[in-house]
Amino acid sequence: MLNAPASMIFGLLVLGAASVLCAGEAPAAVELNGATASEAWVLPQASGVAFRDGELVLDGVNHVAPCAVLREPALSDMVLICKVYVEPKGKGVRAFEVRFHSSDSVSDQYVHVNRRQAILCWSNRDQNWNELARVNVKRPEGKWLDVKVECAGSAIRVYLDDELVISKSGVARRVGRVGFSTSQGLVRVKDIRIQGTAAQLARRWRMVARPRRHGTFYELPPEHRHTDVSGKLDITVGKPFIISSRIAHPELGAHEQPHLFRMPNGDIHLAFHKDGDIDGAERVVLRSSDKGKTWTHLPMPVNRHEAVGCLRDGTVLIYDDYAFRKEGDTFLGQMCVSKDGGKTFGPCELAVFNRPAKQPSRALSAKRLDRYRANAAKWSDQLSHALWRSVLEKPDGSLIACAHTRYQGDKLLRCICYHSTDKGRTWGSESTIAYDPNVGGEGFVEPVMSFCSNGDVLCIMRHGMWQARSTDGGKTWGPYKTLDVRGVDPDLCLMSNGVLACSYGRPGNRIMFSADGNGHKWTDRLKIYEYRGGSFGYTGICEVEPGKVLFVYDRRDAFPDYGGKRTTAIQGVHITVLKRRGQ
Repeated sequence: MLNAPASMIFGLLVLGAASVLCAGEAPAAVELNGATASEAWVLPQASGVAFRDGELVLDGVNHVAPCAVLREPALSDMVLICKVYVEPKGKGVRAFEVRFHSSDSVSDQYVHVNRRQAILCWSNRDQNWNELARVNVKRPEGKWLDVKVECAGSAIRVYLDDELVISKSGVARRVGRVGFSTSQGLVRVKDIRIQGTAAQLARRWRMVARPRRHGTFYELPPEHRHTDVSGKLDITVGKPFIISSRIAHPELGAHEQPHLFRMPNGDIHLAFHKDGDIDGAERVVLRSSDKGKTWTHLPMPVNRHEAVGCLRDGTVLIYDDYAFRKEGDTFLGQMCVSKDGGKTFGPCELAVFNRPAKQPSRALSAKRLDRYRANAAKWSDQLSHALWRSVLEKPDGSLIACAHTRYQGDKLLRCICYHSTDKGRTWGSESTIAYDPNVGGEGFVEPVMSFCSNGDVLCIMRHGMWQARSTDGGKTWGPYKTLDVRGVDPDLCLMSNGVLACSYGRPGNRIMFSADGNGHKWTDRLKIYEYRGGSFGYTGICEVEPGKVLFVYDRRDAFPDYGGKRTTAIQGVHITVLKRRGQ
């Protein structure tokens, strides 16, 4: 039907929707031509929005999150169809969003479609991203895409090129306006047609500012300030510096999503995406032997350098992010080993992951699979996440590590703790760190673990930011609890002075500290970089000398160092953390 002429489409649409929609009147077509076309729209983020040649143009490549919302009508049940064209420009996710049931400038439901996924979300004054459903899609670029969104009662359906990609029931019923936005994309929208049940908003639609609840001390409400903790530390933040960029080192690719690891010999390893934020993305590794002042490229035999374990005897274990099903519930993943504290690494080996019965898995695309066919994917294209960030050696010599995955029947992802008794060659005996089918988003993901000063194991993970604690070396985990901050991909570092540091991003790249090293109370969050041009919000920290950590993050912006040219770069900043006398 979506290949039919536009006038025919809308006629058929009204007939097909009659059984679920009431008789409320709504305009059949949205006028995008003429000098006054823009007057029908509210522009919460006006920069980057234009109306030309019968199209709504949203430039999210050169502007931050442009958005346009129709002034009328307000609808409950509705059907919206349009055509969307995403230019193959920009280095980010290049996503478009169809927004609906907008009751003010920050409250609505929307479908976010990037290059690989379609994600149904809702937004309110407190949080912009609350997931309802996520599916993999193959979205074309450089051609017009037919889009249809249907809302009937508590059900929402999304079609791309006449294919049903999302069908979600049990969604809270809402009323509101229709709009469009983009994230890091240059998007054109035309042939917008709407039919639905006209409804009254509970209150007048208005521009609303989200509260600044997740900033530094002066932006936090009193109950989140923890002034009794902050007063115990003297914290000094140095001047940010560029480690590597697409301009200076184009051969290193995207320069996105950095992780940082300290080796037993004192070297620092910086791993980041070379291919961008895609499945199977290759990561490159830089090494510094002078506390982060200079860096050299370090070839690595694993494709997606993800988790690192530094053992007491100087052995270093590095693991790929993916493990592939060999047979039954046995998965194999790439690893490599250093016997000299991280100076040199041996060839690619395979670690064994014994998973629970009927472990869910998914196929890696053929284009990305070639990087694994010779070893980890020799038997299957079916993958599961292996390890994420942390591998810790316990006093008895056994190892624990963390990851996110799904068990059979799980609606969302869970965080788990792996155990190994053979120096990291075989992993099994999993314990669940956190799982909640109602937590929202993807579930619990991107965990990081660290020993605390008192010997506990602390895990901090993403969806918002949550933490869980184990007092028996990872065998069992206490109740998880929220940290009352938003953030992604946290990192942990127990410093030599007993202070526990935690970095995270989105919104802004930030760091917080536990003065006693046990993570029961955290200092006020310090902003290291507040987004202007943008950042993935993935960060890394490690101690480079007693009382001093190196904090790294990616930044997309115009850099004075390069004559004001825009680029993506990995930046670093040194942060000194000292305990005050008597603490």
